[in-house]
Amino acid sequence: MIQRRLVRRGLAPGLVALVCVLASAAPVLADLGLPAVYEIEAKEQYCSDGTTACVAPNAPPDLGNLRFAQFEAYRLTTSGDRVESTDHDTFTPPEVILAKCAGPYSMDGRGNVHTRMMSVMVGPSPTNLDAGTITGSASIEAGLATDVNSNSVVALEVSDLVTGDSAVITGNQVADNVTDALVGGGFFIYLSGPQYDEIVAGPDANQSAPPKPTGASGTMRCNTGNTTVSTPGAPPAFFDSEVYPAMHPGS
Repeated sequence: MIQRRLVRRGLAPGLVALVCVLASAAPVLADLGLPAVYEIEAKEQYCSDGTTACVAPNAPPDLGNLRFAQFEAYRLTTSGDRVESTDHDTFTPPEVILAKCAGPYSMDGRGNVHTRMMSVMVGPSPTNLDAGTITGSASIEAGLATDVNSNSVVALEVSDLVTGDSAVITGNQVADNVTDALVGGGFFIYLSGPQYDEIVAGPDANQSAPPKPTGASGTMRCNTGNTTVSTPGAPPAFFDSEVYPAMHPGS
């Protein structure tokens, strides 16, 4: 059974070198502090051109081409008397959705790393997430922690009443639940609504401060099926889709 907590992971103070600053250039909206029936997760940094050239060895990252994509779905409650999960599979729709697209990144004159971003963070009141709506479907096949080809499929629409952003998330991910690596596929995230500026690292970064509206609205697209890159010290890429037997109806 997982115990997740929603946190924003920030940069340790005092790091000023560019490579170190990028350690939190893609902070994650991670994780919940409640037990879950299942979780689907995908998050990664990647280069916009599909290569790994934006993070070259022994060179500063190319901020303009760095991107971040995140998708997380959780079911927190069982469905009454309907046994919709087994030890391996579930077809119960999610109650929590976190989705984010970020990038490009840039550095201001004070050494702050900024990113343009959009997100939805919708869940019921015990999660301390935003109010909103979630419609659509999600399924997991082969969802044990020991499954190395766990298959998750989603087709979801999400509206966040706080950020004002809406998301359409579709796709099919195959994950290795042992190593938390991507085997194949990925999720496509399409966000529309207000856009935000987030300081993710630097002297003015504040882990408790929300991103600031830019005053502009638009769309952003990202996906989690790319060749992953990693800036030194940044949270690693993570791919997972697990069903938790202890939480199943009738267990």
